[in-house]
Amino acid sequence: MSLLNLNRVSKNDNSGKEEMEPCLPENKAMANAMIADQLPTPHHTIVSTGDCEKPKQNPATVSCRKFWPRSLRFTVYVDVLTTIVFFVIFVSIELGVIPQRKLGFRCKDPSISYPYTGDTITLTILLLGTYFGPLLLIIFIEIVREKSLKDIRIGVVWDHYKELLIGVSFVIMITEVAKAMLGEHRPHFFDVCRPDANEGCTEGAFIEDYTCTNKEYSSWLISDASKSFPSGHSSISVFASLFTAYVIQTRLPSAATGRLFKPFLIAVCLSWGILCSLSRIADRRHHWWDVLSGTVLGILGVIFFTTIFHQKQKNKLHRASEKSISSTMLLDVKNKTAASARV
Repeated sequence: MSLLNLNRVSKNDNSGKEEMEPCLPENKAMANAMIADQLPTPHHTIVSTGDCEKPKQNPATVSCRKFWPRSLRFTVYVDVLTTIVFFVIFVSIELGVIPQRKLGFRCKDPSISYPYTGDTITLTILLLGTYFGPLLLIIFIEIVREKSLKDIRIGVVWDHYKELLIGVSFVIMITEVAKAMLGEHRPHFFDVCRPDANEGCTEGAFIEDYTCTNKEYSSWLISDASKSFPSGHSSISVFASLFTAYVIQTRLPSAATGRLFKPFLIAVCLSWGILCSLSRIADRRHHWWDVLSGTVLGILGVIFFTTIFHQKQKNKLHRASEKSISSTMLLDVKNKTAASARV
């Protein structure tokens, strides 16, 4: 009569040789019950050897896999390569390596005759508010949820912040490509460029061939004077503010902060996007339709990325729930099997 056992079973065949059967850990409960009720036959001998022997792994290999999983290597390479390509394209457009379309203008056009006064919200302030402001808010939200700085889950913070970085990069790429392919003269174009053909021409006449004569400003600023459409400040700030507001709404518990604190934070985020956008019109750096197009681009980007991110989070929760249910059912089945085996 055959017998299941946890450890090893040795069989004596006619030749007197001993053959070892493989260990079956999943039958541990059943095997123990059967061993207690049955005696081995003359041809079977129970050999107790303790726990199942597991193949030993190189500690260095285990440590390497812990911090650099094999399954992530390819995706990491792709992410790094994509980041490099994005950076190269962005710098090439900004420095004029990828040439932009040269635009003509109407002689003495009043819409592009405003003086250049600089930026109320500079590029440095915009980048700080876009990249570091949301990160601080996400960390703050997780501290409130976990009620401790030590207990916050870095993976959750990174998941949300990574999605923000990808979305901002996506919006910047579309904005820069649109500026290079479409473009438009900024309201201060005449003041920065000082085209030679604008002097002595008939008002309203369209001029295509001209040369910028202003030596007071850098070549980058002169080139940038023809990149008004769409507004990059508007698209980036609107995306960052709306995405951060989404994180606040979905992650910050109202029970821990009160009813007014969450709407207040959301209002602060939205005010940042509105302030950045309206300052571009007040500084005569953009036309109102440039700001409107940038705002629409930022809103569309938020809708796209928050929809995808929300679905990712739902799928994670669903998989975690299925895994928990499967583990519970498997444990119940094993317990019932072991109990029936003892009876």
